[in-house]
This record gives sequence, C-alpha cells and structure tokens, in this order.
Amino acid sequence: MHVVINSDVIFSKELRRTGLPEHVVAFLRRCAASHHQIIVPETTQIEFDAAQQKAYTNRANELEKAAEILRQVGVEVQEFDAAELITRVPLLELLGRIQDLEFSLCPATIEDYQGALNKACLKSPPHPPDGKADEMRDLVIWQAALRVAAANGGAILLSRDEVHTHHRGDIEADAHGLRRTGDFDRALEMLDLESDASVIIRSLLSTKWPDIVASELPMQQGATLLMARDPIFSISADGLTSATAVVTFSSGDGNELRCEAKITYVGDPLRIFELHLRQLANGAAFDRVYEVGAGDQDDYQDRLEALQDMMGDRG
Repeated sequence: MHVVINSDVIFSKELRRTGLPEHVVAFLRRCAASHHQIIVPETTQIEFDAAQQKAYTNRANELEKAAEILRQVGVEVQEFDAAELITRVPLLELLGRIQDLEFSLCPATIEDYQGALNKACLKSPPHPPDGKADEMRDLVIWQAALRVAAANGGAILLSRDEVHTHHRGDIEADAHGLRRTGDFDRALEMLDLESDASVIIRSLLSTKWPDIVASELPMQQGATLLMARDPIFSISADGLTSATAVVTFSSGDGNELRCEAKITYVGDPLRIFELHLRQLANGAAFDRVYEVGAGDQDDYQDRLEALQDMMGDRG
C-alpha cells in the first residue's frame, strides 16, 4: 500500500537534527516492516524543509546573541560561525535514516495543477464551502493523491487538512480507491485492511455495495468501507462457508458507523449468498438473501474459493 503524507502530520517547529518526531518514526518503521511505501508530495518536502530552515536560522541567531551577551559582560568568546555549528537535515535524508523504509518524492504534474485549478475556480469537492488562503496548495496534493491511488490500486492520504478529510471528497476518493485519515493509529488500522483476510471481506461486501448504501443503515452516496477488524472464516460439514468481522464505514456525511458483518455462501455448487450487517450503536440492520444466478456463478465461485483458500480447505 502507498501512503501519501501531508506536511501537517510531520511538521515540527523544532530543528530536527537526528530524526523526525518519535511517533512519526514509529509509524514509518511499521510501514517499513510491512513494505508499505511512503509517497512524499513535493509540497510536503518544500514546506518541511522551509520550516527547518527557519528553525536553523533561529538557532544560529540565538547562538550569536548568546555570544554577544557574554562578551558584553566581559566573558571572552572566540569568534565562530554559528551556521557551521548547527546541522540542518532535509526531509528526504531523515526518511533515508529509517531502516528499510521505501519512499519516493512525488512532484505534481501539469494535470494535477489543472485539476486543482478547476476545483478551486468552480469550488467543486473537495473544495470546502468556505475558501481559505492555501486551498490551491491543498487541492494540488489532493490531485496527486488521487493519481497515486488510481495507479496503484489504492492509497492512503495521511493529512489533517480539511480539504483532504472533509466528507465532500468522499465520492471522488472512493472512486479512486483513496482512503484518508489524520491519525497515525487509524492509518495503521487502514493498512491492516490490506491483509488477505480483510481484502476478501471488502471484496465480498463490494458485490452488494449499492444495496448496502440504500439500506436502512445511516449511509448515503459516497459512503466507503474504512476497515475490517477481527475477521473470522469458517466452513461447516453441510457446505456453509461464512465470514464474520467488525467493519467500520464512512457514512458519506462525515460520520462513521461500526457494524457486525456476516457473509454466508450456501450450496455446492453455489446457490445462495447471504449478507447481514448490524450497526453496533443502535441495532439498525441490513439483512438480505440473494439467489445466485447462472450469469453470476463464476464471479461468486471465485470469491468462495478465495475464502476456502484462506482457510486452507479448498477442494
């Protein structure tokens, strides 16, 4: 999985001479261990390095002022070049110090700029209802993140910026396979979604996604599956193959809902597909039983075999 990082989640006013903040490094090490690739938009690099340049200049000025004060009270201080005493490390070099981390710089393309300009001018999603000074910059990152997601079968945008996280962008993000969060722990949970088990859960739910969004559950157009936790797969002697999990959805209006999910295949050859969702907060439910038609047989059979492969019981 590719993780696009905005500057606001790694920003530091302090001069980072030895490494990024500890919680950022911990997250990046987890990514490295699982071979997730970090994508650094060029804007992120520019803003981080500019902030570090400011911190570097401030520190040099502090040293020179301190030396001047000492001289004023009669303390001998040898001449020195403050800038040579302070180390300033660029973002890409700091990332390179994290063992086995895969990362790359992502310059914006002319298409990114054109897409961002179009959204800014027309105030189209994810442009916020109330504009702000740096919205163009945020929209350029948005366009780049969509491009990365579309090219790689999905991606995560790690950002706290309103343009990137507002539910106005849900439909476009979902269409490109882009998931968004401003929290490192949530990002790790989303990365866990890419386990084989969770990919299968997502695949199974996707077969009836329009029905789920249109159901009694509090969801609307633009709703997305954020994560599937604790997946359990089982097969019984009478041919029932089932999967259960706790799934978290973005409801499409800025909220989240958690549901218990159970998916059951009946018959060999496959005849019936059952889907049950129950919202944990208030008990709202989605219960459907679908007969598998001849035209859908191969598709459903492929998903059934993926389940059986997961359990090591294919045959």
